[in-house]
Amino acid sequence: MYIPQVVVTALALFSPWDKHIWTASDDTVRGGISQSYFDVLEPKTHENPFSHPIAKFYGHLDYETLGGSGFATQRTIDGLPPTDLSNYDRLLLEIPYSDGKIYTINIRDSDVETKGGKDQPSVNWAYDFQLPATKVVKGEIELHQVVIYFKDLTPTVRGTVQKDAKPLNLAKILGASIMIRSFETTQQGDFELRIKSVTALGQDSRSLNDRHTSDVAYT
Repeated sequence: MYIPQVVVTALALFSPWDKHIWTASDDTVRGGISQSYFDVLEPKTHENPFSHPIAKFYGHLDYETLGGSGFATQRTIDGLPPTDLSNYDRLLLEIPYSDGKIYTINIRDSDVETKGGKDQPSVNWAYDFQLPATKVVKGEIELHQVVIYFKDLTPTVRGTVQKDAKPLNLAKILGASIMIRSFETTQQGDFELRIKSVTALGQDSRSLNDRHTSDVAYT
């Protein structure tokens, strides 16, 4: 009798974290004043109790200058080798700290064009998520997980849904970004999100010639 075995494959992304491959793409390109920063926190510190570095996305979001269209973004730089995610169906984010605001993860299959030193509009495949504000109890931090299925990503250009966008080419992912938007007048002010890890996950079924065995394996 053949019993399917669920094999989960995993690919660690941005590991180890490197602040030099991230750059700001804030609403200053449109005359706004929002600002974002990306730092890598060393292990075993007040902000990072873990044994390896984690990422910190933070800054200040303003919606008044652009009439409710504020945004702050850190994106990966152009020219990085493409990443093949065609064998995976989702991303797993581990979040040890959130301020409770709404954040957006974007991935793209094209480079960002620049003009006059400013990023030009491009298609990003976006997913919004919100976690409860982190509460530290007796020095312990609760680690949250965010699961993002690629089928749930929405093609957007600066927040506007693109109904005629071409399908996302998962075999050639050229970049990613983490951003915060004002959603008109929903949120503004200082923000901070820490990310422990980003992992691509996929699974397939394999037959086992053992009716008593059903395993989950990570490779």
